[in-house]
Amino acid sequence: MPHSAQYLIAVLMIAWPLASVTSAFEDDIAKPRRIDPAAWGDDHVGKPFPSYITGDECLFCHRKIGPTWGDNRHQLTIRTASSDDSAIVMLRELSKGNEIVAETRYLMGTQRITRFLRRSKDYGKLDILSTSFVPKKKNRGDGEKSRVPKIGDLKNLDPPVWDKKTFGARCAGCHATAVNVQTQAFSAISLDCVTCHGDVELGHTKDVGRVLLSSKSREPRRIVSICGQCHLRGGKSKSSGLPYPNTFIAGDNLFRDFQVDFSDAAIGALPTVDQHIYFSARDVTVFDQSEMTCLTCHDVHGQSTEKHQQLDNRAICKSCHVAGTDNTKLQNALLVSNRLRTHSRVCDY
Repeated sequence: MPHSAQYLIAVLMIAWPLASVTSAFEDDIAKPRRIDPAAWGDDHVGKPFPSYITGDECLFCHRKIGPTWGDNRHQLTIRTASSDDSAIVMLRELSKGNEIVAETRYLMGTQRITRFLRRSKDYGKLDILSTSFVPKKKNRGDGEKSRVPKIGDLKNLDPPVWDKKTFGARCAGCHATAVNVQTQAFSAISLDCVTCHGDVELGHTKDVGRVLLSSKSREPRRIVSICGQCHLRGGKSKSSGLPYPNTFIAGDNLFRDFQVDFSDAAIGALPTVDQHIYFSARDVTVFDQSEMTCLTCHDVHGQSTEKHQQLDNRAICKSCHVAGTDNTKLQNALLVSNRLRTHSRVCDY
């Protein structure tokens, strides 16, 4: 065999395994390492919700939060009905509307849909009215104005009836605190401090790290579990079959019982607002990428997302921001459009 041919064969024998290694390395980059979301931590599935320090007690010391908490969206997942609320004004116009308004104690929802609630005869439960209120929508950002009435519109009018089951079966897990999945009763309307910060021991005054989501307790998987208990809409409890977790306590691993479809196809079918939540949660829980979490962008108590404007451009940004456009000019239009498209079969919005 000619010397040149032997040399060529030797080079190929060396290059072939190197090429295989390079190809495998590229595959690793293209396909992030996957982990089992349920493989860490504990849970309280099926157990009674433990006794906890209520928000009233927390606010005795946390005076700076107190004045703003009443206007916080997490506090207002359910709010006391007011006579001048647009939903109540519209409801009065119905036949027997004044009778229904007299029974209505609370309202749930604001921008996309408002539901009417009354206290149930059963302790720790609420009844929900079949009729709902859809407020006037903002402009879609393309110059087209909404054609809905000036205040809004009432839906499902024939006839309005009080439903005793729907709130407990669909809404309670994210709009109330300490839900018992067996009875679907709860301890408090809206979200108490325990929902996000956990069952905090009194010793936290000397060690703030004992308070989940504090500046010293922001483990990414726990953050995603805490936020995901409500914001991963479309998930379902494996043990109860309900669309919200079975006795989730902040600090637990949500995904030991709460089943969420993180496939590309499932996420791609979601509205853009829900997509960015799923992408972020999947990065942490499935791909083990922990550099960015919900709190990287969202200031819950401050009700601000200004931090997200300071981040480098990432793949997740494309779920809300359109590539190749001037997002500075389109930002408000995109946000309005995304909010209008947000919809869940469970949540009715």
